[in-house]
Amino acid sequence: MMEELIENFYRRSLSGTMHGFPFMQFYTEFKAILYEKLALHGCLTMTDYIMCLRKYYDMDVLKQFAYKSDHVPIDESVEDIEIAIFRPRYNILCKQYDNDSTYRELFFLYIDLTRFMNSGYRTEEQVENVERCIHVMHKSGYLLDDITLEKIRKKMDDLCYDKLFGVLTRNGLDDKISQISKPFNAVLLDFSNFGKLNEKLGYQKVNKLMRQAFGSFAFRKTDIVGRYFSGDEICIITSDNSIENLVERFKNHVAPIGLSFSYRVYHKIESIDNLGIKND
Repeated sequence: MMEELIENFYRRSLSGTMHGFPFMQFYTEFKAILYEKLALHGCLTMTDYIMCLRKYYDMDVLKQFAYKSDHVPIDESVEDIEIAIFRPRYNILCKQYDNDSTYRELFFLYIDLTRFMNSGYRTEEQVENVERCIHVMHKSGYLLDDITLEKIRKKMDDLCYDKLFGVLTRNGLDDKISQISKPFNAVLLDFSNFGKLNEKLGYQKVNKLMRQAFGSFAFRKTDIVGRYFSGDEICIITSDNSIENLVERFKNHVAPIGLSFSYRVYHKIESIDNLGIKND
C-alpha cells in the first residue's frame, strides 16, 4: 500500500496538483512503519518493543510456561514471561540507541506525524511533510528502501521521458521548467507533415526518424526539449538569445531525413501554458 501511495504522490507532483492525494492515509501507513522501526530498536517503551516482537516470534509457545499457584506467590502470565525473556535485550538496545542522533530524529518525526495528522496544514506544507517522510534516513539508508523506492523512481522517470521520440514528455517538460530561472525563451515546433509520414512510412519508421533528429542535433546542455501536447508539437526551452538561429539550424538538420515543421518563437516568458502555433 505504501508503494502505491508514494507512486501516487510522485505522479501528482509531476502533474502539478496534489488535489485528492490521501495525506492522512499516507501518514497512517508511514507512522506504522516508523513505529516498528523505533520500537524494535528500543526507542519506545518495553510494551511497544514486545508488541512488535510478536510479529516475528510465535509467543503462543510460552503459554505452556504460564503458571499460577494457589500455595505460593507465583503468578506468571505469558506477558510476564515475555518481559522476563526480552527485557535484557531491550535494555541493551535502549542504551545503544537512546542517544543516537539518527534515531532521535526518527523519534521526533514520529511525534511530528501526530501533529501533522491532527492539524489543518496547507497543501504546500503537507507536501513538504510527505517528502520529509519519504527521504528520512536511518542507519542503513532510507527508511523506505525496502519498498523499492528505486523502482518507483524508475517509473516516474519513464513518465518524464518519451522513448519513442527521445525527448521529454509533457510531465517531464513541466518538471524541468519548474527548476529553471524565469523568464526563458521558447520555440514551439509543429511537424506539419507528421500525419502523412505516418501513413507513408509507418509509425515505427517515423518514430525512428524523430529519435534520430533530436538525438543527433547539437542542443546545448541547458536546452530543454519535450513534447507539448499533441504528438507532432515539440517545445524547446532555451536561454540562448539567438533562438531563431537555433531553429534554422534544426530545420536544416531535419530536412535531409524528410521532416519539416512550422514554428513560433517566444522571448522572455514565464510559462509554456497556452502557447499557440503561427504558420511562419
